[in-house]
Amino acid sequence: HPYQTNISLDNCFTEALLDAKRSAMSKAGLERLSTNQLEICAETAESANCDLHQETLNYFDGGYIRETQVILREEPKAGVFRECEITIKADVRTYEQRTNPLITASASITGNKVKIDGQEVQIVGEVSANSTVQLLGWYPKSSGDVYYKIVPNQFEELTNVTGKFQIPSKEAATKYALIAEFDENLEDQFASEVLIVLVTNKNFPLIDSERSEDLFRRLDAFGRENWKMIKVSYTIARD
Repeated sequence: HPYQTNISLDNCFTEALLDAKRSAMSKAGLERLSTNQLEICAETAESANCDLHQETLNYFDGGYIRETQVILREEPKAGVFRECEITIKADVRTYEQRTNPLITASASITGNKVKIDGQEVQIVGEVSANSTVQLLGWYPKSSGDVYYKIVPNQFEELTNVTGKFQIPSKEAATKYALIAEFDENLEDQFASEVLIVLVTNKNFPLIDSERSEDLFRRLDAFGRENWKMIKVSYTIARD
């Protein structure tokens, strides 16, 4: 990954690791590109916002990485063009079960996909069957490949949902809000965040924070026929 002046060496290796994981998934034939990423790139005039994994999110539908082992980390050498390099061994798996056609769901971010620092974020969606709706956050720019639980929280649990829904719900909107917050440790003018809507037909406990390998390994054991995941992304502009 290019070691640019606006990122630290640790950030460079974090980016390189995510790039390597995507490369492993792509070589296994499991790479998908969802359409909403193209909207973000079109709405922002910044070419940097179409970066390899932050602003152009690859959607892995047919499988996952069960475990990752870092084999080698090479620091940048002196020169005009510097880059950090990471070599991994990735255990790529396909799901043991197939998706359930009876579980259909959609979700999207309301309003402009580019949010100003401090602006509220709302998700609207629809499910076809009696479902539990949960929400996770993925912040590759600042936190790497870790998923964070957002809903359920102390203010709401979205269980027995049928038809249209929104997060936060109308009942809970007076108690909490989703706020786009720009990480001041970043040097860029823009940063992307990804929210994951997880729809299940039975209870699946979320952990406050969890590595992607651990989350998807648990989901595979839970049964691919019992869940559907929708990833929605947006860009935060520095205020």
